[in-house]
Amino acid sequence: TNVYKLKMIQGIALRNIVFCLENLGHDFQDILKSISLTKDDLYNTDKIITPIQLGVFLENTVRKLNDHRIGLRIGFQSPFSTLGLLGQIYQSCENYADALINMKKHISLIDSINSYDFEIKPDGIYHYIRIHPEWARLYPVAARQMTEHHIGLSLRSRREFLGREIRPVKLFLPFAKDGETDLLEEYFS
Repeated sequence: TNVYKLKMIQGIALRNIVFCLENLGHDFQDILKSISLTKDDLYNTDKIITPIQLGVFLENTVRKLNDHRIGLRIGFQSPFSTLGLLGQIYQSCENYADALINMKKHISLIDSINSYDFEIKPDGIYHYIRIHPEWARLYPVAARQMTEHHIGLSLRSRREFLGREIRPVKLFLPFAKDGETDLLEEYFS
């Protein structure tokens, strides 16, 4: 998949992130303007948002907030309803296995930043989300935000879909642990 191929997940992700950050009292009109977008563009289904715009927005947002874990923090606050088409993939399924199969089947149509896979094993369900290496190389700070945002959003959406608490047994991330007890560990302890 070409990282510059235009897909809709960038718009869904950006709209979701801006919505959550605004609820925390932050304003991002300046950063949106710097990537040639307005807030109204985020709600225009005809407007295509590129991986470049998403990467630049996230890199600048982390600098503005001086918080390199903002992706994780807002991932857990992201409402399922902001997922748009991605949420419909889940909501149109009869069970969780169908949701996983549909996600794997359709996600490449809307996401050029990530690849998704899963395995169902006797000891649990293994989810694999990998950021496109070229996008991660160009936007390393944004890559962490998207990875950690996916963790929070994935857990929240699965909780809503299944109607019960979901806790991962293990998480493997390509980022160094932050402090004695990482923020990610605090969410699951």
